[in-house]
Amino acid sequence: MKHTLGIIAGGMSGEHEVSLQSAQSVLSAVDRERFTPTIIGVDKMGVWREYEENNWLENPNNPKTISLSAHGKEMPITPQPGVLKKMGIDVVFPLIHGSFGEDGTLQGLLEFMAVPYVGPDVSGSAIAIDKDLTKRILSHAGLDVVPSITLHSKSGLTHEANEIWNAFSNTCFVKPARCGSSLGISKVTSKEELTKAISVAFEHDDKILIEKAVIGRELECAVLDGLPQTASIIGEIIPPDGFYSYEEKYIEASTKLEAPANISQDISDKIRETALKAFNILGLEGMARVDFFYSEAGIIYLNEVNTIPGFTKISMFPRLLELSGVPYTELITRLVDLAIARFERRIKLNKA
Repeated sequence: MKHTLGIIAGGMSGEHEVSLQSAQSVLSAVDRERFTPTIIGVDKMGVWREYEENNWLENPNNPKTISLSAHGKEMPITPQPGVLKKMGIDVVFPLIHGSFGEDGTLQGLLEFMAVPYVGPDVSGSAIAIDKDLTKRILSHAGLDVVPSITLHSKSGLTHEANEIWNAFSNTCFVKPARCGSSLGISKVTSKEELTKAISVAFEHDDKILIEKAVIGRELECAVLDGLPQTASIIGEIIPPDGFYSYEEKYIEASTKLEAPANISQDISDKIRETALKAFNILGLEGMARVDFFYSEAGIIYLNEVNTIPGFTKISMFPRLLELSGVPYTELITRLVDLAIARFERRIKLNKA
């Protein structure tokens, strides 16, 4: 059976442009014998628009808006159940990275509309995007996570800069708790830089983390759900100055992405085992990219979990799975099939 696949991209977060790149790659590679793709772009103000495939990136202000309001307004509030189904969309591939896309909000909207969608559900998405909650849950389960301090803007700076700096001795990273693509992250190498870095992080989120800098290697593993679940070969990120910033990911692009990583089989197996364990502890479904640090002391630290990872053809998630025997087009198909199967399973459970 051929399905109409809604590819949702853009969004109101700082990762808007990254999302468009991911969506274009999926659009170019989707199996046209199985799926008829439809592009739904969410602009930076939150307005949803349906696009023609041939010019959607060149025409961002397409007047063909999609009403998601019970009153017919062009605002993503009070959504009408069934609006996507009225457009003929059978299943959705969400590719909005970060806030309002990867954090459970979009997933909740799709649940309300009763449309199957790719990736983790509401709770899994909300937990995984929150680096603080992820650390607490995985640490409680016995996994090694990078030591950190959490600050909340509503309670003010509860730790003085001297106290924070003394806790980490030298280098640390300051980052928003719920952003992706390294947005708002600063590498801090002196006490004088710390206050500014905290202010920058609070511009992106009202909860931030100050993390110990791990001296070692940055490794990644892609997880694909199914029976059995697949943990990919391991890839390595080698940035020129030891910090994989937003600019390095998407602008300067001088970072080396090495796959497979030059590590021992024992370390590779341990990382893959830990990635699957984290995926299941957090209750994730569909897909995730799990990021690690392998320290000079030989400790494998889980850094973070990304539930809508970069999806361009050169992004690490599809690249690692392709090297593990799952080609890009097949990956898209398998993810959509998993989404439909989950939806059908839940319908049966609700009728039971």
